[in-house]
Amino acid sequence: LARAHKGKGDDMRYSEYMTKAAVLYEAQDRLDDLKDMFIEVLKDDPDALNPFNSMGLKLRKQGDVEGALNAYAKALNLTPDDEHLHFNIANAHVLQKNYMDAIPHLTKAIILNPGFEKASTLLDKIQSIQE
Repeated sequence: LARAHKGKGDDMRYSEYMTKAAVLYEAQDRLDDLKDMFIEVLKDDPDALNPFNSMGLKLRKQGDVEGALNAYAKALNLTPDDEHLHFNIANAHVLQKNYMDAIPHLTKAIILNPGFEKASTLLDKIQSIQE
């Protein structure tokens, strides 16, 4: 259905059905199919959001930090060099007060984007707590 909507020029419905397909692939543990689908989406939209990162954000906001971390782990399979994903993972760890688990993700986010001020600020804050 997603491809049919894409062919008709309905990008909103295309995105909606691709997201639904991503959730189904994940539920069926078909990560290879999910990766292939995400690569297809990235060809058309290089700024497409990783569906698992989005799911992790939603779960974290709902207070399900463990669920968010599971979604983020799956997101890393699709976009391991996404600085915002690493930042989101770090935030989830901070919510659990797992500061040592947050530090590598913040460091990676800063390496990927040296101008990422929020990541730098959070890393500084964590390091001051650790001292």
